[in-house]
Amino acid sequence: MKRGPIICIFVVIFMLFACVAAYCFNDTSEESDLGDVNVPTIVKPNVQSQDKPIIDVYWDATCSMGGYAAIENDNLYKIMPDNLEAVASSMGQVNFFRFGEDITQLSGREHRNFSNSSYYTELVTSIHNVISNANTEHVSIVVTDLYEDAADLGNVSRMMREKFFANHEAVAIIGIKNPFDGIVYDVGLNAQKFPYNSGNDPAKYRPFYLLIMGPENQVSTFLKKWQDRNIEGFDTQYVILTENLMGKSADLSNMKIVSDETENLLNNDVLSIQDKRIKQYEVDSMDSEAVLMTEFVYNPGLGSCDLDMDNLQADVKLYYLDNGEWLPLDTEKNVTMEWKQKENNTYQVAIRFVPSDVLKKEKINFVHIDLVPGDNGLKLPEWIRNWSLGNINVSAENFDGTKTVNFNGFVESLKDEVMNSQPVLVNMDMIINAKEGW
Repeated sequence: MKRGPIICIFVVIFMLFACVAAYCFNDTSEESDLGDVNVPTIVKPNVQSQDKPIIDVYWDATCSMGGYAAIENDNLYKIMPDNLEAVASSMGQVNFFRFGEDITQLSGREHRNFSNSSYYTELVTSIHNVISNANTEHVSIVVTDLYEDAADLGNVSRMMREKFFANHEAVAIIGIKNPFDGIVYDVGLNAQKFPYNSGNDPAKYRPFYLLIMGPENQVSTFLKKWQDRNIEGFDTQYVILTENLMGKSADLSNMKIVSDETENLLNNDVLSIQDKRIKQYEVDSMDSEAVLMTEFVYNPGLGSCDLDMDNLQADVKLYYLDNGEWLPLDTEKNVTMEWKQKENNTYQVAIRFVPSDVLKKEKINFVHIDLVPGDNGLKLPEWIRNWSLGNINVSAENFDGTKTVNFNGFVESLKDEVMNSQPVLVNMDMIINAKEGW
């Protein structure tokens, strides 16, 4: 038997396998890019908070708060401990704390003592200590009259930015006007104090506030539950500050994609991405205009700031995938975003670009587009300015107990902190395959 031909056959087969293996391991199409790949860091995390949150209620126990509990009849504040417990416990576990300069956790039913004016014995209000102590995985609620000096409130707003806005969480304020009979401290530039008695005249009621901080969906849920429990006869107002201008921004997981007006973009899930906010496409032609046509309903939630829909701007960021790393592109000027009101609160948003002018050819590209407020495009509700008293030298004759010193400035500073984090009305994230032959 001749072994030469058999050996030759084995050599040929071996060489064929070697060629196939070499092709698989040295594929120049960057197939290694197409596995589980993290999205660019520009994509905000899809925050999921727990269904049953822990709610921490911090109650300002300084002497000035005692005036809210002094009038016996027709007084919402006196049932606040029970109301807060009922609303918070309907959402999850609730813990109560009292604070002045220090913070003390309360046990059992001790929080019901906040209905008694004699329980307010603290001399110093340190809201910044509460913010520092707050757990961002919980919902934190502060009951206070917000009477601190301007420097302290500025420090509080900065801490809220660093602790809550930086973690993509929300801050809301509920303002409630209530009967008051007591001393108002730290008024004006000279930190004066004045007696104030509203009696049971609603026009003279004095405001106190709930500051609610934490995961946005839980903060919004609390606002709605509190509104449902609202007692008539007590002026109650709301504002929420968050990076999402509708409670949840419009994105490609909840917007309507108008397929018959979308051009040169074909569905193609080239990467293993689970985030439903991100759509994946390929282009049919690199030289023809690509159009993504969408619609969304503008539906601001309870307490949302007023948004100037005629003062919006597009923020575009582009990347391409190279050896598993997203690298930036500088072709964003070639992407246009158009929006217009269609009917009622429905708006149409169109993205237009020529792929060859925007995308990195033969690469996987990432297109990130936000529709955001322009300068001065976000306005606080009018009630905030109406409830605010300027930080001036106040005399007994011109002191207005129905208002809060520095309140407008404090909330404006919170709004500025939110604007610095660039709140979003519409977010559109797309992975686009610009490789030929797929």
